[in-house]
Parts: sequence; structure tokens; C-alpha cells
Amino acid sequence: MRIETAKFLEKLEWLFAFFVLQLASGSLIRNVFLNNVQDRTAGLATDHPIMQAIWLCIYVISVSLVLARPRELIVVLQREKLLLLLVGLALFSYYWSALPAITIRRAFALVGTTFFGIYLVTRYNSSQILKLFVWTLSIGAILSPIVSLGFPSIGISPEGGWQGFYMHKNLMGRLMGLNAIFLLLLIPSTNSKKHRRFMWAGVILCSLLVFLSTSKGALVTFFALLILYYLYKSLQWRYTVAIPFFIIAVLIGAVLA
Repeated sequence: MRIETAKFLEKLEWLFAFFVLQLASGSLIRNVFLNNVQDRTAGLATDHPIMQAIWLCIYVISVSLVLARPRELIVVLQREKLLLLLVGLALFSYYWSALPAITIRRAFALVGTTFFGIYLVTRYNSSQILKLFVWTLSIGAILSPIVSLGFPSIGISPEGGWQGFYMHKNLMGRLMGLNAIFLLLLIPSTNSKKHRRFMWAGVILCSLLVFLSTSKGALVTFFALLILYYLYKSLQWRYTVAIPFFIIAVLIGAVLA
């Protein structure tokens, strides 16, 4: 009974983390709560009372989950002193802000977001966090072509680029490029050939969505991350192979830039 309860709570925590990341990614899930899918700017309004209530609940849950593991919290606070300094600076900026009421509210929002980040790193290891990001962004990758092709008034921006399941085409382009790299990082650790095929399909889909977004910034960022990924992989090769590859990659990167 205890084991089943523990597994159930573990799934609930995973769903909570998944939901928060999906909400924070700028997907259309925000507009579901606002009952307004057409107006994408409504979902971005942090001052909207519904979004404020949702984020307040998220912050309370995050703080509760972090305080439930006090030892891990102490370790993080001792190790990340600059993080405390940054959050403290945001809170202290209330005293010289032109809009102190808004400043203190958003500073406390930063505190809540920081607690969620602390929860992630104390609850999951780096591999689990990477998989959580992949699940979050892969849902968006699958839904983006459906939204763009099935509902062009929602999924295609006025400029003509795809924005799919996200609030803006630049956002979709950046996140899809990032997810393609995340999938490339996970592929070597996957033993199942079937899962590898799915991951490679995901890499191709995400890469295609970067191009369809027509976001120049996202495209440059994607190529830069791709070059860095293969440079990282080249460090594991033999010296006689790695050095020529490194030189060629730098030259190609310079030309693309």
C-alpha cells in the first residue's frame, strides 16, 4: 500500500512539473485558462488575475515541496550563493523602483520561480530533468503542425511563419531548436532501437519546425547549438580526427554567422 501511494505521489509530482514547464513555455495552454485562444497576447499578460492565481498556487506548491526536503535545500543554498544574491537584489530593488508595487510583486514571483527551480534540481537528476524538458517540448512539436495546418488563423502568424502551439513564431522556433538538441543528447543513452527511431523523427520534426517558423534568430541559435553539440561529441574522438573536424566546424560556423 505504501509503495503504491509513493508511486502515485511520484506521478503527481511529475505531472505538476510537466504542467508548470508547459505553462512557462508560452504554449497555448495559457489561453485555455483565459478562454481566449484567438487573442495570444492575453495569455502573455502576467497581470491577468486568472494567471496570477494559477502562478500563486504553483509557487505555494513549489515552496511546500522544497521545504519537505530541508537537507537538499540547505545544500543548494550553500552552493548557490550568487543565486541568493540575485534574488535578494530583485527584492531590494523595491527601494529605488519607480513602480514599487509592481516591482515587489514581480520580485516575489521571481522568488517563487526560483523555488520551483530548486525543487527540480533537488527532486530530479540531470537526466530526468532533460527527459522532462523533452516531454514538455515534444508535445508542442507534435501539436504545432496540427494547429498550423488545421487552424491556420491560430497556428500561422500574420507575417506568414508558423507559430503552431505557441504564442509567437520566434518562441516556437527557439524551443523547437532547443528540443532537437535535447533529443540528440538523449539518443546515445537509449538502448531501444524503436525509441531511437522516434527520437530521430523528433529531431527531424523539430528541425523542420525551426525552418517553418521563419525566425532568423531561432535559426542562427539552432545552428550554433548544433555546431556546439558536434564539437562536444568530437572531444571523444581520436586526436587525428577531432582536430580537423574542429577546424572545419569553426570555419563553417564563421561562414554561417
